[in-house]
Amino acid sequence: MGARSHIGDTYQAAGSLAFRIKVSDREEAHLNNYETLKEFNLVSWSILEYGFNRGWVSKANISDYATGLVAKTSEHLKDNFLIALDAEYREESELNGALQELKNLDLNCLDSATSWRFVKLLELRDSGLSEIVKIDKLQELYATFDYPLDMRPCSIYSDDGMDPLAAMEDVIRRLERQILGL
Repeated sequence: MGARSHIGDTYQAAGSLAFRIKVSDREEAHLNNYETLKEFNLVSWSILEYGFNRGWVSKANISDYATGLVAKTSEHLKDNFLIALDAEYREESELNGALQELKNLDLNCLDSATSWRFVKLLELRDSGLSEIVKIDKLQELYATFDYPLDMRPCSIYSDDGMDPLAAMEDVIRRLERQILGL
């Protein structure tokens, strides 16, 4: 992983992202996932719930998102927001219950898996991994997201003869247009 610089209470990663992270680097990986989601304005309760259930989002990320929204919230939802704000100290079952209710507030109609696939593919593309390792990780992503049809050319078993990394770039461009309207 790249060098880290300490700024206040946060760490910023410089350089490339590692796709698979050692347990000791898990919190930094959560920060990178969350920061990528924020960069593309994709953070929502649905997206957070999807990522939290897969270990891609930390309790601290949920608290951060809730902090930004709590002032704008109606009184009847404050309890769930308070659970989200205090996520790091809550049981996962309690936090999942709050996320289930909060995700109904999302105006974002995008499929959570599609947004996460976009983020994970971007992170893989921008990682400093070798092409061989990237292709291996791409195969893992293809399986993780249950073999989406648009990623079929990314498979090493695809019969279309396309380079899996070039196919990944095509998928990223299509998802970018779909998600960001570009």
